[in-house]
Amino acid sequence: MKKHLILIVTLVLSISVLAQDDVYSNKFAPSNYDANLKKGDKAIGVVIGSLETFTIVSKSVGIYLATEDSSGREYSLRANSVYPYFDVQQFGEIISGKEDLITPYLECYAKKHNQDADRLKGNGFRPPYFGFDNAEETKATLQKQQAQLAQLETQLKTLTARPDTFLEYGNNPAVWYEIAAKRTEYLPCVLGDKAAQDVADSPWLRAHRDGVKKVMRYVENYQPGSKDSMGTESEYALYAVSQKERMTWLKDKNALQFKDAVDEILKPLADALTQKLPTYQPRMEKYSFGTTADFALMKKAFSNPSRYKIFKTGLMQNAWQIDKNALGIPNARYKNGVFYLRDSQSDHPYCYVTYVNIIQDYSGGGTYAASRSKFIQDELVACPAGN
Repeated sequence: MKKHLILIVTLVLSISVLAQDDVYSNKFAPSNYDANLKKGDKAIGVVIGSLETFTIVSKSVGIYLATEDSSGREYSLRANSVYPYFDVQQFGEIISGKEDLITPYLECYAKKHNQDADRLKGNGFRPPYFGFDNAEETKATLQKQQAQLAQLETQLKTLTARPDTFLEYGNNPAVWYEIAAKRTEYLPCVLGDKAAQDVADSPWLRAHRDGVKKVMRYVENYQPGSKDSMGTESEYALYAVSQKERMTWLKDKNALQFKDAVDEILKPLADALTQKLPTYQPRMEKYSFGTTADFALMKKAFSNPSRYKIFKTGLMQNAWQIDKNALGIPNARYKNGVFYLRDSQSDHPYCYVTYVNIIQDYSGGGTYAASRSKFIQDELVACPAGN
């Protein structure tokens, strides 16, 4: 008796599993979706990812029994795979050859509806080809296409229904209709994404991102009291701590469109410098030479010396250093000099070590021209206490 009972239970379970497998469902649709169709209604059903036309026979416990129009075969379809009827062939004819009008907006549609963009695009998705590389040309082309989207909206309105089938866009009238009907609302999103992508892909920005990373490594590895450089002679350190200098740089390079991206790139460096720069003291002990006349000459490297508060100055050498060409003939002779100062017009709390050399150009016959000063570079450092 026990063996017979086991056999009966097994048979019942087998039938139940078979019945479950025979019910078609749209795995991408919400489980509680139901178009609430009635007996005799024409409908669109999703069968293994394809759109088929059906006539509803009956409905019971969230499952429609429906007859496929093309074959006469009856199917069991979960409610989430059955949608209001539209002419699938007519839809295909309307959208044929118009993919480039819709595909630029799919990412924005997915964001708005919190959907997976890759699923919405489907397998074999072909990205829109604009034939240009910048946001301004994208804007011009998409604006021209607005009239075509308006015509597409009119054509899609001829469908008896435009349901969301939860499938990829090529089998989903709702996606096409919403983008066409709300084209002006979607346009700013697409243009914003294109501009952002142009920024992200910019070789100019990539090069400067790499430069910032290099300085960042110096800053992160610096230990207070060490004789290592902290990389603050780099222009990136200055741009990180000075909004004024950053804006001047971007304007000079005609790169204001990259401002937000540059701000983001420089933010970690600015934070690191805030932690480390107060401990980065100038190494003035090497600059113990020089006369009042030398320092007066060095100041001529500044266009407006009065804006600087100078704490210390000096030369590294008392004797001239000779710079020679490959043939051993002098080019010039020089002495390395430095100022430790604060710029009264700075918009940041740090000071500078400003390197200024005294140079005499070679005149020939063992003689040199009169001394001149030459600015070399600035290095950000901590200010003296109380300054």
